Amino acid sequence: YYTISIADPVLSFVSKEDKTAMRSLALNLIKESPKREIVKFGIVLLGHSGKTEDTELLKFIGSHDEFTLYAAAALKNIVSESEKDIYMVELADSTSSGWGKVAAILEINEEPCDSVKEWLLKKGCQCRIGTEYTACECAIKGGLVNKLGLIAVASDEEKLDFMKEYYAGICSIFEGLLKADKSNSGLDGLSEVDGIKQAVDSLRTLSKDTGYEEDSRFCEIFKDLEKIFA
Repeated sequence: YYTISIADPVLSFVSKEDKTAMRSLALNLIKESPKREIVKFGIVLLGHSGKTEDTELLKFIGSHDEFTLYAAAALKNIVSESEKDIYMVELADSTSSGWGKVAAILEINEEPCDSVKEWLLKKGCQCRIGTEYTACECAIKGGLVNKLGLIAVASDEEKLDFMKEYYAGICSIFEGLLKADKSNSGLDGLSEVDGIKQAVDSLRTLSKDTGYEEDSRFCEIFKDLEKIFA
């Protein structure tokens, strides 16, 4: 059986009162089982019985893309709400930027702290399976519209510093939003980001003021955006 299909039904009738015994079993399944699906179920059990001292184990096992989704869900149950987003960023950074990274980003709060917002805008969307899978989450949770609006009216020095730091991340987000719109696969794209037109206008201003107006990547993005916002 695949763990994802049986975890919730099994947990619905398994007693969660003896967390010491459940944790002991969970750790044994994770550390000793040669079967991936059983390891996954161990992670699920640990999410209901684990202690803060188990976070390092979950981060370690979660660095393997196959286990990241389960590790993210388990960590969410074990760590405090104020720490959760930082753990998700660490988990996402430790993966190969595949589905595991997507799973970790999905667990991040809608209004994360500033350092997490920065990470989402700089690195969150750079995903090897496709920027369309993380673009909308990174744009919304990273505060893309607000960030571009503030930078568009900043000093020339601040604008240049911003472009050096955020160029790759911002391009990835817009490329991902455009891909999601084109794919017709139900993925969230440009229309899901409130104020996206304002963000596009801010980006245009920013590109002109920093000499990036002729940048080939920006030109391609703006060409696609013009078809939508013309």
